[in-house]
Amino acid sequence: MKRIACLSLLAAATGLALPLQALQAQPDEQPGSTGTVVEAGQPAGTNDVETTIRRDPFWPVGHVPKKPEPPAPVVTNIVEEIVEVPVVEEKPEVVIEWPEPQILGYTKTPENEYIVFLGDRIGPVEQGQVFNMERNGIVFTWRVVRITKESAEFRRLSAEPKTTP
Repeated sequence: MKRIACLSLLAAATGLALPLQALQAQPDEQPGSTGTVVEAGQPAGTNDVETTIRRDPFWPVGHVPKKPEPPAPVVTNIVEEIVEVPVVEEKPEVVIEWPEPQILGYTKTPENEYIVFLGDRIGPVEQGQVFNMERNGIVFTWRVVRITKESAEFRRLSAEPKTTP
């Protein structure tokens, strides 16, 4: 047993691989007599792969690790399939130019609220009212946000192509 411990310590200190037969040698056997002992300076891969292992210095004396299982074969089933991909025509990005509402004038109602008169056959609109304006087949939708004595503020809501009923 002393010989196994010495071999284990020697292998741990030098990093050499020792065959299983040398590590499992009985006290009366000579480890060098088996012919499979890795000698000092000999690379670890030159002996029989199944009997040569690298010894971890933290393994208990006499511990023999299990042989690693060979990796399972990788089975792949490749099925070639021809798939027809529909061609999607990309529509060019359309930049819509919003027209400005044409203000014809302002007036004050008896309730002290202002009304703005818009051109393009829109007519008078009040604060909060939504109105539409058509240009080049596109219907623009606006909301009147605020009307003062000399100005009007509008918010753009949507621009959609004109649909005919």
